[in-house]
Amino acid sequence: MQAEMELKEEEVAQQQHHIQELEEMQQRLQEALQLEVKAQRDEEAVCLAQTRLLEEEEEKLKQLLQLKEEQERYLQRAGKAGEARAEACIWPHTSLSFFGSNLYPFAVINHNYHYNSFYGSHDPVFLVNHGT
Repeated sequence: MQAEMELKEEEVAQQQHHIQELEEMQQRLQEALQLEVKAQRDEEAVCLAQTRLLEEEEEKLKQLLQLKEEQERYLQRAGKAGEARAEACIWPHTSLSFFGSNLYPFAVINHNYHYNSFYGSHDPVFLVNHGT
């Protein structure tokens, strides 16, 4: 009878040990599951952040392309206006007399205006030929 009691106590001790091992394993599995869930959430957050960044980059690229198109239109308008200004500033038929010499304004190469310090005004810059 005492041998049976010792045998049952040994079985109970083994079962308790086995239960303790199972509880520890369950806790490790629970921790692993929590880590897996956290990793998955982190990955989703990273994916969302990447998606947001790509959307922002796409929007900025669209804005850049719009600015480029506006710049091209502006340059085209400015080029046409500049051609018109340059044509208006060419007077090959005009001859001016100044102390017996002829001044021939033949072209304005740059359509920018030059500050005339003598007269205090902004006048077009003329290239002058002092020839015959």
